[in-house]
Amino acid sequence: MYEDNAYKTVLILNKGAELWRVMNAAIHSAMGLQHQLSSEITMLDYSTADQQKASVGKYPVILCRAKNHGALLRAMKEAEELNIKPNYFLNEMIGESAASQQKSVSEIDLACGNLIAVSLFGESSDLEEITKRLSL
Repeated sequence: MYEDNAYKTVLILNKGAELWRVMNAAIHSAMGLQHQLSSEITMLDYSTADQQKASVGKYPVILCRAKNHGALLRAMKEAEELNIKPNYFLNEMIGESAASQQKSVSEIDLACGNLIAVSLFGESSDLEEITKRLSL
């Protein structure tokens, strides 16, 4: 078992969405979470013998599947109750331009959108409370 597991990142993905949407949403959501929490998420730098470099998070990343938008929304609310700031990706964030995506999102309430991914970072014990009803 990986020893550095006091914290973790959890990506909760809508299993009803198409694979390309889920992959796109997961990456964008995780990148946004890293941006929001850059002072809290520890990154490790790796270098191969031939000096090829990579950076990855110190703590585990767990992928979970949620049945639908409602389950993702519930996970976000549970996270907020535990003072964990979620980052999300809505289907409405896919569009012809950044401006059109931002406009689409600004015109809906979160509950009325179509959540594809939610990313969370926090203490493992808190995240396990949120993810216990989700499938891996």
